[in-house]
Amino acid sequence: MKFLFPLLLLSSIILSSVFSSCTISQSSLKENLSSTCNDSLYLALQKKDSTSFTKSESAYFHKFKEKCIKETNQAELNDGRDTLIIVLGVAAVIVGGLAWLGGSVGGP
Repeated sequence: MKFLFPLLLLSSIILSSVFSSCTISQSSLKENLSSTCNDSLYLALQKKDSTSFTKSESAYFHKFKEKCIKETNQAELNDGRDTLIIVLGVAAVIVGGLAWLGGSVGGP
């Protein structure tokens, strides 16, 4: 029973760290995308009225838009996978700690 408080304290510290890193990761997700989404011409065309695009501007814009969508989806998928791995690791530590605590309480 004397290990319950330290285990809960450690678990809460780990969980708060995990959730804060997930928030930071989500907010900086678009900043870390490759140069496709940050291409200067693509960004300039986003601000322009699409009805005034030339054929080459339209083709360029749509090509980069599709690439950017794919990269954003892949980055979100990778971020979600990394978050899941961290959460599962924390859950394993908590379950293992509780199992160890249960074994030490019921022991001789």
